[in-house]
Amino acid sequence: LYHSGGANSALAMQLTAVRVAHQPGFDRIVFEFAPQPGATAHIPAYNVSRQASAKFVKDPSGLPVTMRGSSGLRIVFQGASGATSYSGSRDLTPNLPVVQEVEQLGDFEAVLSWGAGLSQASCIRTIELSNPSRLVIDVQTP
Repeated sequence: LYHSGGANSALAMQLTAVRVAHQPGFDRIVFEFAPQPGATAHIPAYNVSRQASAKFVKDPSGLPVTMRGSSGLRIVFQGASGATSYSGSRDLTPNLPVVQEVEQLGDFEAVLSWGAGLSQASCIRTIELSNPSRLVIDVQTP
């Protein structure tokens, strides 16, 4: 089961922030993007897929990564990069009820991938917001 949306464009969107916080009833992961000069702001094409473990593979190196938790989410953006625009941590350990760790898995040829280690398999919802362009992933908590 996965969630997808967004749009692909000629110019890659620039990742500017990744935030993780607990809200009543869910843990929230936010990816914020800014357009390159001359480009139109939008949310890059994305897929959010659930997986049965917190084990991931880095792209393009193929190195295994095990995050905190027993299940996971893989978040892949097409037409996005954080190489020059994102200065925050690429491995966040927020110690929330369900979201245990959020780590960048790859940023290669405008394919940006992140993983999230979860303490348990949970229902998720995605919300697309504009001004600025943000993908919000809400992970249900017990």
